[in-house]
Amino acid sequence: MLKPASQQARTCQFSTIENWVKPDIMMSWVCPHKVFVLLSLLSFSLFVSTIALSVKSTTCRVEGNILSTDISKKTKTKEDHVINYRLSRDVRPLNYTLMLWPDLERKSFKGHVTIRIRVLRPTTNIEVHVKNLSINYVDFNDDANRCVQINTTNIIPKREVYEVQFGHNEITEGVYKLTLNFTGKLDTGIVGFYQSKLRGGV
Repeated sequence: MLKPASQQARTCQFSTIENWVKPDIMMSWVCPHKVFVLLSLLSFSLFVSTIALSVKSTTCRVEGNILSTDISKKTKTKEDHVINYRLSRDVRPLNYTLMLWPDLERKSFKGHVTIRIRVLRPTTNIEVHVKNLSINYVDFNDDANRCVQINTTNIIPKREVYEVQFGHNEITEGVYKLTLNFTGKLDTGIVGFYQSKLRGGV
């Protein structure tokens, strides 16, 4: 019995594929075409490795950009929030004479301080550290007890500094006395001048 032409074509096609799959037929074709096969394998390997490297380098660039951006943001943020608490090196304190009068009932205190300082280089301002104090009197004298005119005073809360400014009149090198009268509140913690009670004490 004869098979239809379409069935014969399919049978021929399948037999051809089956023949190619056989090892002896594949080797008989590969042997004369070794160069072509090697070049094809090398080309395919290079193609795959190129794609893999390009994907990896893109990932590294993205991660590097993210990392550098994060570091720069953190650095800028830290620099923006840095506060300089250091006083000028042009002025050096020599000694302090400090008096305090606490008022335990009102939980406050008054104070008086005279700071003897040495000016190492001409300056137009003097700074001292102050925190949570109200300055109600300031006086500045040279070593011969002559009054030096003050232009303005200013409290800088962020730096915890009280600044005495002399305007255009520079203070020359020498020894001076800065006098301050101040008031404050007795702290309930253990920082600064604070009030505390002994339990079971006399």
